[in-house]
Amino acid sequence: NDFIFPLFNFWNLTPRILTISLPESYSKEMDLSNTSGDLTISGEYSLASFKSLATSGDVSIKALVCTDFSLDSTSGNVTLGDIGTQKLKIALTSGQIEADSLTGDGNISCISGDVRIKSLTGDASVSTSSGNISVISFSGSGSISCLSGNIDIAAAKSTGDLSVKTVSGNVDFSIGRDVTYKIDANCTSGDISSNLPLSFSDSGRTVTGQIGSGTPNHLSVR
Repeated sequence: NDFIFPLFNFWNLTPRILTISLPESYSKEMDLSNTSGDLTISGEYSLASFKSLATSGDVSIKALVCTDFSLDSTSGNVTLGDIGTQKLKIALTSGQIEADSLTGDGNISCISGDVRIKSLTGDASVSTSSGNISVISFSGSGSISCLSGNIDIAAAKSTGDLSVKTVSGNVDFSIGRDVTYKIDANCTSGDISSNLPLSFSDSGRTVTGQIGSGTPNHLSVR
């Protein structure tokens, strides 16, 4: 399968494409650096580790399994298929992050742009300074936060405490029927609505209670 790097000749802006072919049986470290142009990995690889540094350009990865996954991008969109790892780091300065399935403990951050993940599993910190965050199915613990933007998350399984926070924006949080949380929710400006049996106070701006049976993990929503 191929690694594809579109390059440009700056004298006449003629697009050039560099294609590197590796068998899917390759299982060692992979360390990629790209200054200007897109990076596309079309194969499905099981690696010791993966590291990519992209300055300007989109990144698209179909499927990777590794112990350590690190992706840093300055400008461009990141599109991921299925990524399974023990240690996860995705850092994007400007652009959007879209992923089908991410499994691993670590950080996902975007300074300017949306983060959209279909399935996220692990002890994860997801953050954006300016943009929306959407996680269709979250199984794990950690934190979801943004300074300016909306958060939409559905908890399928809880393995620890979870903090959800936005400074300016709305939070839409759904809880699966088998998930147990001790809930502490508060908003400074606006109000809170819920169809769950929770206790409201402070003119509807503070909500507490427990959902589910068994020993609960703590859910903080701000």
